[in-house]
Order: sequence, then structure tokens, then C-alpha cells
Amino acid sequence: MVNPVTALIIFGIVCVTILLFFFFKNNISHLLKRVKSDNTKILLEDALKYLYDRNIHNQTDTNESISSALKMSGKQASQLMQMLSGMNFAIIDKGILSLTEEGRNYALKIVRIHRLLEKYLAEETSIKEDKWHIVAEDREHSISDSEADFIAAKLGNPLIDPHGDPIPGPYGEYDYDNAKSLLQLSENSAAKIIHIEDEPPRIYSQILTFGLHAGSLIKVLGIGKNQIFLEADGIEVILPKEAAGNISVVILQEDEIIENFKRLSELKMDHESYIAGISKALRGQQRRRLLDLGFVPGAKIAARLTSLAGDPIGYEIRGALIALRRQQADLIFIKDNVEDLVNA
Repeated sequence: MVNPVTALIIFGIVCVTILLFFFFKNNISHLLKRVKSDNTKILLEDALKYLYDRNIHNQTDTNESISSALKMSGKQASQLMQMLSGMNFAIIDKGILSLTEEGRNYALKIVRIHRLLEKYLAEETSIKEDKWHIVAEDREHSISDSEADFIAAKLGNPLIDPHGDPIPGPYGEYDYDNAKSLLQLSENSAAKIIHIEDEPPRIYSQILTFGLHAGSLIKVLGIGKNQIFLEADGIEVILPKEAAGNISVVILQEDEIIENFKRLSELKMDHESYIAGISKALRGQQRRRLLDLGFVPGAKIAARLTSLAGDPIGYEIRGALIALRRQQADLIFIKDNVEDLVNA
């Protein structure tokens, strides 16, 4: 005969097992639906961003181009096109997909979030420049409109992201009417970089190794078959034409050209000079700290102390001694005569 206590325990275990089964079954089902829903949302938003980018470059899209760009089969691309059409985000006409006004507005919302995230990563974190795009791509789908507005307000409602791309918003798009590809410049042209395309990552990483950034001042020293010879922020650079095609510039007027400046790292011990400016590559907290310490155009500066290894170096500015690593000093520009700054 079964012990009543044992039978009660067995019955309790069976009941708990049944309850747990239905609990986890329902929750796993809900979780799987949520994952599928999130993946669909990400796919739709990636597609809208891609179509928007193609649209502003006056390029059309078909099943084949979408399949290739989003790395999916032709059948999946066709289903995606039908989904975009059914949601009134796009129109299919003779196999060509184009965004509706509603689709364009949704795409601009995602573009805005992405570029605000890149700006935030550049200004408020120590994440390396070649990782901004990757991190923003990962997080853009989970940021709400109100969170995007908060980020924009925190950053002072910026107009452009760190690469020079316009951030959609109440101020409208950045004016690219005067922009040119670096490949269009002739020898001895002086220009300012306003945009560096961050895709594909291989080309973008290559450009960064040359120290080029949005805001860099360049002069074309010569043009070869496969290379362009530049002076960029006072440093000579040999840039492959493949990389140059991903850089947009505006031509500088004669009164905008500042010549014969050096980098602070070139200043000899106990010599004095004057701050001409800070490179756009120095961002966020580091840039604000230097400005607060007096590293502003026209400020007198002198190299006074050096460590045994030669790095960092102590610079005297406005009565204070500030230690800077060479990496920072490379991004601060100086001129020997303050009169040159006034006349520039």
C-alpha cells in the first residue's frame, strides 16, 4: 500500500511539472514570436535605410540589387518588397522599388538615430572611431523617438555627425551643393574635408590610418596613376585613389587657407609659438578640456619639460604647465608669429 504522504508528494510534483510545462511553453512561444518580430523590424529598417541612401544618389532598386545588398535570397527579397509595399512604405512599378513619402520619413527617422548615436559615441565615449558605425548599427533599432530627442538635446542638436553626414531634423539637410569628390580636385587645389564615407569598413579604416577626418584641411601636391599626393593638416600623405573616392570636400577660398602651420609636437624645447587651432579629430571631453585650459587660437605656448622617454611633454600656457602626450600634441596646430593668425 502506498504511503499517503508519499502519494501526496508525487501528486504535488506532477502538478508542479505540468504547471511549469505550460508556463515555459507559453513564455518560450512568446519569446520566439518577439525575436521573430524584432528581426523583422530590423530587416525592414535596414531595407528602408538602404533604399533611402540609393534614392538620394539617384539609383534604382530591383529584386536582384536588394537581394545582393541585404545578403538574402531572391525569394526573401521578393517577400520583403511585397511587405514594404503592403505597409505603404514603397511602390513597386515594373519590378523597380521606390520609397513613398511615408517610407522616406521612416527611413529618415532611423538615419537620424544612427547619426546621433555616432555623434554621441564620438563626443561622450572613448570608443574608437572605426567602431562608431558598428555600434550605432547595432543600437539604432532599439532607440525610441523620445530617446533620440534626448540624445540630440544633450549634444546641442548637432547638424552633422562625425563623418560630416547631415543629421535629419528640424534644421533640414546639410547643403552638399558645393561638395566635390577628392578625385575631382586638380593639382595645387586647397580644400576642406566635409564627409568621409564609413562604408565599406576596409576603406574607412584605411582612410583613418592617414589621420584624415571631417574638417581636415588639405592641399593636392600631385596626382599619380593610382595615388593622390596630399598635404593634410601639415602632414604629407600618399592616398590611394580607391580611398580618395570616399572623401567629399569643399574648395577653400583664398582667405580661408592657412599655410605654414606646424604641429605642437614639432615645437622645440624652450621655444615659443602660438596656437593656431585644434584638429577636428580631437573630440568630446578631450577637446573641451584643452579649450578650458586655454588652448585657443592666439594663445602663447612654450615647451618647457620633457620626460625621460620624451613623451609626455610639459607645455606652458597661460601660466600653467600642462602635460600632453605626443598623440594629442600632433592634433594641435601652431604658428610662429601671432601676426600670421590675425592676417589669416
